[in-house]
Amino acid sequence: MNSDYKLFREQSGFSAVEQEGVFLATSRENECDYCMAARAFVAEAILNVKAFIDVGYSEVAMLEIIQTISVKTISNYSNHLFHTTLDGIFKEREWKAA
Repeated sequence: MNSDYKLFREQSGFSAVEQEGVFLATSRENECDYCMAARAFVAEAILNVKAFIDVGYSEVAMLEIIQTISVKTISNYSNHLFHTTLDGIFKEREWKAA
């Protein structure tokens, strides 16, 4: 696990479920088949919040989302570049970009 990813996981203000929500949305947007299956496997429940600030998140949290999107985008495009094969454990959640 790279240090930026590890730092985000350990020190962000987001719960593990919220982190997975951002990772899943980013993976979908970047059309990463591998990460969609892996993230869907990990993220069984995603919190459904109204307006970001209205539910108590701060501007720092917005910056953390930007960091999350950056980390996930690097992962997504690495999987595109290297044509990463889906691990067997994720097969049940396999997803293909349209």
